[in-house]
Amino acid sequence: MRRLAALSLFVVTAVAGSAQEAVGYDEYARLPRQEQVRVFNEITPEAKAAIVQTHVNRWLAVNRARLSAEQVVAVEEMVSWIRPELYDDVDREAEQTQAMKRAERLLEVLPREDVRRAFGEPGAPGNYIPPPNEE
Repeated sequence: MRRLAALSLFVVTAVAGSAQEAVGYDEYARLPRQEQVRVFNEITPEAKAAIVQTHVNRWLAVNRARLSAEQVVAVEEMVSWIRPELYDDVDREAEQTQAMKRAERLLEVLPREDVRRAFGEPGAPGNYIPPPNEE
């Protein structure tokens, strides 16, 4: 259960801080790990959601061909749930409960490693996914 919490935690965890100018996924993913943490804690909820959505959408694009229709739907449903409101400090407990339920659903249809790569920390070492036309 602790691992499940860790998988879903990135989706709803943010530390309040001063809003920084928006940073894109590619720029964010190329930062050193400590800098990523600092930047993520300072950017707006909209920028946080955009970074996570971009990562998951790219993961889905790269992996879609090997996924079943049910797996694709589960990932797409999770992407549609990732929104700026998840990164506000309001009602964090309710969002955490929802994240746990959604992570459990993903783990029913996807291998744990796929869930970790798709929904884990976007900029973590080895977790960056370049744009489709860049290799």
